[in-house]
Amino acid sequence: MTTSLKEITSDDDYDAFVRTNAAVVVHFYASWCEPCAAMDELMIELAKARGGSVAFARCDAEEMETVSAREGVTSVPYFVFVRDGRRVDAHEGADAAVVTNKTKQYFPRTASASASASASASAAAAAPAAASTKDALNARLKSLIESQPVVVFMKGHPEEPKCGFSRKVVDALKSAGVKFGSFNILADDEVREGLKVYSNWPTYPQARVLFFLFNAFVLFASSGIRRRRTRRRLRYNFRARRGGRVEGRVRRGRGQSREHHQRQN
Repeated sequence: MTTSLKEITSDDDYDAFVRTNAAVVVHFYASWCEPCAAMDELMIELAKARGGSVAFARCDAEEMETVSAREGVTSVPYFVFVRDGRRVDAHEGADAAVVTNKTKQYFPRTASASASASASASAAAAAPAAASTKDALNARLKSLIESQPVVVFMKGHPEEPKCGFSRKVVDALKSAGVKFGSFNILADDEVREGLKVYSNWPTYPQARVLFFLFNAFVLFASSGIRRRRTRRRLRYNFRARRGGRVEGRVRRGRGQSREHHQRQN
């Protein structure tokens, strides 16, 4: 098994790489950046651990200006995560834990066999059938939920939310100092529809705190709740989850019905 990372040297090379591989992580680096060298070592270790189910590559951000601008690279190291030809997330900074967790989150091992098979002509018919089964989807959803202690399934990314409710959830978590992972449901219809059934909740965003569904949008979107109260209640609920206590459903704010939020989604 090779332990080297693919070096992308042209725009066409980049486009072909993300198009022909079902699961992709690209590291945008600079030769003068010491943290980038350390993150290259992490990428090599992740490549070994995944056994070829995820394709890892590196791209010189300064040499590849067009691709860097297209992907929104403003500093290095910078990581782009692509699934089935579509960008699902990105991360800026030399945080090994975040890159590792996002790799696990977007490319869980339970789905790796189907992802690899879909890239192979000989198994093209078997992959969709396996991915479409309820058990396979539930296993993937469980893996996503358990990838980090707090995971927000939202529209867009924390750096660029695509709806007001998602933005409010992200802002509240950040203001409370809670570290969290995220999943962009707009990039994956299977997860978007499947999680509604899995969680028995029809709208987004959905926040999972230590694997429990926490209907955070009700708390954060209510106009009558002040920021200070939001932070205090969030910390309280987070401590309760960590201690094993399961809270009841958070009460809706005045004038915020479930039907109202469902119309917004």
